[in-house]
Amino acid sequence: MMTASAPPDPLEPKDEAPHSPWRSPAECAGITVVVVDRQTVLTLPVDRLVHLAQITLQSQAVPHALVTIYLVDDRQSQALNRRLLQHDWPTDVITSVIAQAEPDAPRSQPIEAELFISTETAARQAAEHHATAWDEVGRYLVHGLLHLLGHDDANEFDAQRMRQEETRMLRAAGWLTTQPATDPSCASQTP
Repeated sequence: MMTASAPPDPLEPKDEAPHSPWRSPAECAGITVVVVDRQTVLTLPVDRLVHLAQITLQSQAVPHALVTIYLVDDRQSQALNRRLLQHDWPTDVITSVIAQAEPDAPRSQPIEAELFISTETAARQAAEHHATAWDEVGRYLVHGLLHLLGHDDANEFDAQRMRQEETRMLRAAGWLTTQPATDPSCASQTP
């Protein structure tokens, strides 16, 4: 996971249309999540992605946020990674902070961010992790949001704590069960 400070222009290059158009934003108690699907690797239920983002942000005491999730392929991920972080390879998730409160400020200030998730990387890494591509996408989403909120995985101890928090969020949203949550609304579902 990489964090970038400068907001990217996710719609470049403009020579290709997104796989599916901008989705209407879903709002829940001050948390707005927009999903933009620019890939053709996986078919993902957008409402479940929105629900997972909302549950994660609510559980971390974030009252106000605007998060845009871009689902991209490896080519798009590599272009963003090269432009934003000077790394010339695709990556699982890139978090781009547009507006965020100072580290010591109360969480009442709004957060605005974009997450770029490579579904192609998720599909490839799923087999290595004995998971589904869907599980990987969910983990990348939570991982990116936790980085946005100041969690770090720079050392083994912090990485393990972050992984445990990711798993807790995924379970709270019904993501890691054989019977997924059927109600994507966020009311009263904070763990």
